[in-house]
Amino acid sequence: MRAGALLLGVLYHAAHAYTAQTHVPWLVRAPDGSWLLHDLQAVSHLFRMPLFFVIAGFFARWLIERDGPAGMATHRLKRLGGPFLLFWPLLAVAGAVVVLEARGRPGVVGLAPRPGLHTMHLWFLEYLLLFCLAAATLHRVRVPGAARLRAWLFDFRFGWLVLPALLLPALGATPLAVDPPTALAPALWPFGYYGLFFLLGHQLFHHPGWPTPFAAAPVPVVLAVSLPVYLRALQTGEAGWAPRLAAAWASVALVVGALALGALVFRRTHRAVRYLADASYWIYLVHLPVVLALQVALVPLSWGPWASFAAVSAATLAFTLVTYALLVRPTPLGVLLNGRRGAARRRPPHR
Repeated sequence: MRAGALLLGVLYHAAHAYTAQTHVPWLVRAPDGSWLLHDLQAVSHLFRMPLFFVIAGFFARWLIERDGPAGMATHRLKRLGGPFLLFWPLLAVAGAVVVLEARGRPGVVGLAPRPGLHTMHLWFLEYLLLFCLAAATLHRVRVPGAARLRAWLFDFRFGWLVLPALLLPALGATPLAVDPPTALAPALWPFGYYGLFFLLGHQLFHHPGWPTPFAAAPVPVVLAVSLPVYLRALQTGEAGWAPRLAAAWASVALVVGALALGALVFRRTHRAVRYLADASYWIYLVHLPVVLALQVALVPLSWGPWASFAAVSAATLAFTLVTYALLVRPTPLGVLLNGRRGAARRRPPHR
């Protein structure tokens, strides 16, 4: 499931150049962008990072149970902080080279420089590290009413109301399309949005049977009601709380549906899936300059939005998978990203 969330990020960025409406400035903009591709991209954006933070929260608690709060913090500092410090300057240079090389070419829109330092697509590492450090620090803190709130979140009668309502203040502080918080200085709203999904995953550790089929049953109905409202608002530029409430409900429904599907499909360990899960970290870290370079290269060919999107996505995944196999997995870089393969994986105590 983590691999799926990260690999969707590759498709999300590959689609930016070929949708009928782009919510963020992009280097290439196809003149015949697809609305269907836009809608698929928007739907994936509603749940791919929330799902990633749910999974991250679950494994943060797993590490706390296994190694204690200090051990979890140390582990996350190495696995998140190390790659961030290593790849951030390298990817910034690679991206700048692609942008400068593409300047002035026909069909290239260009990117206006933004003031201050920005973490690009690595913003999730910064916030995930902050969430993990907060979880380690607050692990022993007893918050009044926390047990009741936790029970509500995993209760069928309240979960579909409580979590979307808690997400609304954060969604009200950002554009409807939820621009990624790429500024180096942390913003507040991601703590109320992605932080809540991280907390959901953190508490999910002690609710291993959730979501039950009964709890996930409303997913199709919630999506049928909320997604049309959200997508129409994106297309028309409508503002207000109704589309934000629809976005909150859709995010929760998509995450619940993805977790239920994952529990159904991935009941056993699959070597190919395990390999892809390991590779997905590297793929996501390095994919963006590759995507941009391929989008620029395909401009003169005029293949149309769907063919260009498919070509960029496939070539990016192929290049990053090959480089992972040759340059990462058998090297110390692979140990930095995924730990030592073949080492015994200790299981946390079940409670």
